[in-house]
This record gives sequence, structure tokens and C-alpha cells, in this order.
Amino acid sequence: MSEILLSIIIPVYNTACYLRKCLNSILLQPKDCLEVILVDDGSTDGSGEICDEYAYSIPVITVVHQHNAGVSAARNAGIGRSRGKYLWFCDSDDRILPGSLSTILTCIRRNDPELITFPVIQEDDSQNQLGLIPVAEGDCYGSRGPLQSGDPLYPYAHVMRRDLVGKERFDTSLSLLEDRDFLYRVCSKVRGNACIVDSPLYAYFITREDSAVNSLSVGKYIAANDVHWRILEGELAHNRTEPAYAIATSHTLSVLALIARTGKCLESFEVLREKLLLYDRYSKDLRGLVAAKYAICRYMPGLFKAAYYVEGKLRRKDAGLGSTVLISSKNGAGDVYK
Repeated sequence: MSEILLSIIIPVYNTACYLRKCLNSILLQPKDCLEVILVDDGSTDGSGEICDEYAYSIPVITVVHQHNAGVSAARNAGIGRSRGKYLWFCDSDDRILPGSLSTILTCIRRNDPELITFPVIQEDDSQNQLGLIPVAEGDCYGSRGPLQSGDPLYPYAHVMRRDLVGKERFDTSLSLLEDRDFLYRVCSKVRGNACIVDSPLYAYFITREDSAVNSLSVGKYIAANDVHWRILEGELAHNRTEPAYAIATSHTLSVLALIARTGKCLESFEVLREKLLLYDRYSKDLRGLVAAKYAICRYMPGLFKAAYYVEGKLRRKDAGLGSTVLISSKNGAGDVYK
């Protein structure tokens, strides 16, 4: 048996409408030195049966069935079952672009990089391009770190060597930002041999449901907020303040606004605000709207809460729906609230 160079790990949960498209996009390309690990996370819509169907007829596909435990547990299970020298985490409703596997395997054989990263197309159900997630800058990735290199830290935009991943695993306690947390820990270990591919290799599917999260999830945003502060602490250990501080501050202000807007988890407002103020010494570097929101939150927290509470009431009245908050990605990993 030839050496397995690449393990593609795909968590699957109730994506029967898209799963065949995803798998066919892989199988239409050369499959030598490749394995595909499907982790059925307790699907109830027939996705598990589709996984079994493909695994029965395609030797490179392996299926793991587990009780529903979330995407992090599914990815961790995939890591445990994989044998490849490199790992690639893909989503079951996305697709791999033509020629991607050849590009990745060529890069592996020629350069043996610690990390391969590339741009990602954002598309709708008709494969119309809606946007492009840019790739990190390649120069001095190891010395500058992922954030200062402009790495957006999405798992599907990276192929990583197994020894770089090491014992790192996805945090199953997180419902949001779990991928950013994992990717930062892994990518921060790169010491120089990162391969940057300029052309997109992956297409990320955006649905209408990606635009809103019910306000009942406020607690999940609060729990995930610490990810940004942990990342900032990691950057400060290397004397790198930006952009980690601005990202953490912007996200925290957004969560504080969400609490005020929805009136949920109000007991967490002052806890998060105090966390924000612990890093006040860096606030002179804030600019624009973030700087203005920070100043109001710092000096006039009552006004901050009142303004967003009124905004929330107006939004609910206009929409005739529950309170919602915009996010930037389908898995809840986005940072931008509006």
C-alpha cells in the first residue's frame, strides 16, 4: 500500500442535500496517497447512510459513526482515525475545487512544508461566487505569526502536517470560535516552512441561514469570547500587540452590545467589561468606530447599555421577529456583529 500523504477529515451532521456534491468533488480528482475520514455525528436525515454507501464502494473512504457530540468532537475523532502525514479539515456542505488535490500533493512532495494555506471562494447554492477569503502573506509567516501574517484562521483554508498538530485538539467545550482557537494554537507553532498557494483550492458554501443567530445563543458568544483574549496573551508573549488586541476588543464590544440589545445574560455584562478594561493600556492604538465604542463603554457604560437596548427594541419591532445578530460564517466562527 502506498504511503498516505493526506487525510481529509469531514464531520457530517444532517447535510444529506450537499454531501454527495462534497464527496464527488474529491473523488473526481486523483486519489492516490489519500484517505477520506467521514465522521457521522449522529445525523438523522440520511447522511449516515450516504456515508456508508460511499465507504462501501470507495476504498479510500472510511466512516466513523458517533452519537451527536458536536463538530469539535467529530473533528477530534477524525484525527484519531486518520493515518496521513498531513491533515485537511473540510465541511460536508462545501466542495474542493478541481485540481486542488494535485496542487496540494505536489506542494507536499516538493517542499514538505509544515503548513499549506490558500484563498477560499465563498459561493451560493448555484456556485455563484459571493466573495473571497484571502490567503495569509507568506513572507516570514513563522516569525510574524498567523495574525500579523493576515491568516483568517479557518480550518478548511489550511493543510497541516501531523507533527505540527501534535497533541492539539479542538476544544469540545466551545460552541463558537472553536476553529479559531485550534488554528491559532497550531499555526503559532510554524517556524518558517509555510507554503502559500495564491489560487483558491476550496469553495465555502454560504446559505441564507448564515446571516442570523437567535438571541438564545448569547451565552455561547460570552463563553467563546475568552478565545480572543487567550490569543492576545499568546501574541503578547511574542511582543505582538496588534491585530490581536483590536480583534479581541472589537469582539468583546460586540458581545457587550449583544447582551444589552437582547437583555439576556445581563449578569455577564460587567464581568466582560472588566476583562476589557484589564488591557486598557493598549487602547491608545484603537481607531475609528471601535475606539469610539470603547470610550463610551469605558466612561459611560450606562449610556452604552441604554443605546443598544433601544436599538434592540427597534430592531425587533421592525423585523417582527426575535432579536438577531449578524455573523460572518455558517459555523459561528465569525467575529463581525452588526
